[in-house]
Amino acid sequence: MMIAVFAFSEASAQCVYQAYTGADTLGNQPYEERLGLIFTVNDAVMITHLGVYDHDTDGLNRAITVGIIRNADTITVAGPIILSGTTDTLIGMHRYQSVTPFILPPGQYTIVAVGYGVGENNGNTNLGDPGVALDNGNGLLTFDGASFQGIGFGYPEVAFPNPAGFHAGSFIYSPL
Repeated sequence: MMIAVFAFSEASAQCVYQAYTGADTLGNQPYEERLGLIFTVNDAVMITHLGVYDHDTDGLNRAITVGIIRNADTITVAGPIILSGTTDTLIGMHRYQSVTPFILPPGQYTIVAVGYGVGENNGNTNLGDPGVALDNGNGLLTFDGASFQGIGFGYPEVAFPNPAGFHAGSFIYSPL
């Protein structure tokens, strides 16, 4: 889903994209461990916001931690930050917090969200969730799969083959 926000310059309009979206308002799983969505950056992008799925869009009833991990060495390259309540911006089904804009170079990464549970469900396609809509920014990203498991923020190591498998973390990005 391309977000209807544009920055105009003399050269051209700048598109802004929301990586993971969806129309599912009710999550279906109170999973408390790590949920990861794996993606490849094909051309460097600018990240401006990190976000998490808000079950029922009524505010985050639990503190959810989100960040981006580089898969090659499992180093955290963005965040982690914690979102909770209703103060963060709601766009579709996700609440977003702005971060200092940074460039994410080509490579494979995982957006990780942890902290869902009773009172704030995530969505899981294995349990009948319709899945996440993916916006690759006209080829800037490729969505590779998902992963799960682990306590606290970190790299989830159990593979899940569906790149749209979880309503969990997301980010807002633009081309350079």
